Amino acid sequence: MSEAVRYFTKNGGGGSFFVWADHSGVVQFTVYADGKGYYGVYCADSGTIETFTDSEQPYIKDSWFAQWVNKVFVLNMSGFDDKMTIKDYFYGYYLGIIS
Repeated sequence: MSEAVRYFTKNGGGGSFFVWADHSGVVQFTVYADGKGYYGVYCADSGTIETFTDSEQPYIKDSWFAQWVNKVFVLNMSGFDDKMTIKDYFYGYYLGIIS
């Protein structure tokens, strides 16, 4: 994932990102914003990268993203419900992404 972050910040300019890791330091999510209304989310559990725009998911920019820019956090799993996946929990609660 570091290659992708380097690519975006070097070639896209004005980009920012944050990382959520588990307690052992393994990256669970990397969220990138290009500063032009596009977002990318890498999910380690599924190995996927999903992209969104402000118009598709307007709550991302109003989520915790602005407070977390360029930081690494340990994922707090308190309140995690076994009926949902970690990805659903992170996307819904922390990013405001509606599926």
